[in-house]
Amino acid sequence: MMGYTKQGLFTISGQCLFKSKNLLNMTDRDLEKIRGKEIAMIPQNAGQSLTPNLKIGYQIEETLKLHSTINTKDRRLKITELLHKVRLPSPNIMAQRYPHELSGGQQQRVAIAMALAGSPKLLLLDEPTTGLDVTTQAHVLELLNEIAKDTDTSMVYVSHDLGAIAQVSDRVIVMYAGEIVLDGNVREVLSAPLHPYAYGLLNSIPKLSLPGLPEAMPGTPPGL
Repeated sequence: MMGYTKQGLFTISGQCLFKSKNLLNMTDRDLEKIRGKEIAMIPQNAGQSLTPNLKIGYQIEETLKLHSTINTKDRRLKITELLHKVRLPSPNIMAQRYPHELSGGQQQRVAIAMALAGSPKLLLLDEPTTGLDVTTQAHVLELLNEIAKDTDTSMVYVSHDLGAIAQVSDRVIVMYAGEIVLDGNVREVLSAPLHPYAYGLLNSIPKLSLPGLPEAMPGTPPGL
């Protein structure tokens, strides 16, 4: 959607509209104008997306320089505000730390703060709770729900974790072999999936109440 991996990809059919413009047909120059400002991304494994030898505050400030015209003093205040918004303790101290000095959950919150720095209308989240313990996952999902309500920001949450999807989504789109095979209300899709792949995803979740192994889908994935 953001045009970072165009090489080797092609569109069979359909379009990806943002503000009535098809992102799939936009040039790199046009996409550059909306990356980070209109559309921002929160990556999987946030710790690997942060520059290890730069302080947290500096990395957020670089984002603010790109997408705002505020002066240095106001940028510093904005950094503190963003770190506070994502519930990091002692924002001023946290801004002076390096990524390796933070826990996995704290790194994820920094990635969220950086994504919010440009005040985007759309957030893309790629498995944002991967590698986090269950308690931290719950806190991150709660934070994302609050952000969506407080900032009127839309979110696209990409994940195989149906439990997380149920907590943060209103609408679910199931893709298989690069194509959309199911689209509907989150409750309808997760309670009564109408496609074998969606059904298989639900039944692959381990359940303590049922004996034996999780149910596997028959056959093999199609060749791509």
